[in-house]
Amino acid sequence: MKIQRLTGKSFFIFFMTVLLLISTTPSSVLASSVPEHIRVGLLYGTTAVATYTVSSETGFFLGNAKDSGFQSTLPLPAYVDLTVSVENGHVAIRDPNGVLISSDIGIDGSLAAYHYENGGLITTGSGKYRGCLAFSANSNGTLTVINVLTMDEYLYGVVHKEMSQGNPIEALKAQAVAARSFAVDNLGRHAEDGFDVCATTHCQVYDGFIAEYPSTILAVDETSGLILWYHDNPVAAYYHKNSGGHTQSIEDVWSSYSPYLMGIYDPYSSDYPWTATIYFD
Repeated sequence: MKIQRLTGKSFFIFFMTVLLLISTTPSSVLASSVPEHIRVGLLYGTTAVATYTVSSETGFFLGNAKDSGFQSTLPLPAYVDLTVSVENGHVAIRDPNGVLISSDIGIDGSLAAYHYENGGLITTGSGKYRGCLAFSANSNGTLTVINVLTMDEYLYGVVHKEMSQGNPIEALKAQAVAARSFAVDNLGRHAEDGFDVCATTHCQVYDGFIAEYPSTILAVDETSGLILWYHDNPVAAYYHKNSGGHTQSIEDVWSSYSPYLMGIYDPYSSDYPWTATIYFD
């Protein structure tokens, strides 16, 4: 499934829908239903790597990634660069000179910046990340890399990738609620891989710290804990940039039924006409 962006006048209609749905649900229920942390798969399956280099200007903490977040066990402030790899079936860590620091970081083993609680970041070859990075060894000698962070920190790195940070703040707030709802509804989607959601269009596009902007952070913060509901269940908040003029009922696409995911006429996509030709043998 590809998740795309909302655009045009649908900002207002969608946001009013968000307000209507969340206003009918007690705030205590809203807050208790959104998990504090989420596990995001960065590299797994065909994208898993043999070695992974991480950096932190403040050094590191070695610890464990739990449902409650990162739990530090060993301070490593003297190391600003580390290499993670699979050795003898276990996740091992070495310094830049190849000196072994840990031969087995354990099942929930992870690394966080030494000042992670004050916004410290981990830098990798592809970006920068809040929270911690958890690692697991695969049977073929590669690493699965998972970013474990708070739900709102995750959304900081999502909103701009799904709706440009230059859009009006109310539109960005609507997108934040939709993205949070989608995340809650899809928790455990990649349970077999050891995390909740991936960082690609298969789930929602997540690009870590480099995708954060003041406007999108504000949108997430001002909607913190809010999700869409339907009859006491989190809404599967699928969203798109262009419907082609009419949405499709979910049962016609995924062979399931949902009363709030019905095909409707969309006048706000009328500026984007398209045609498709189907040939039958």
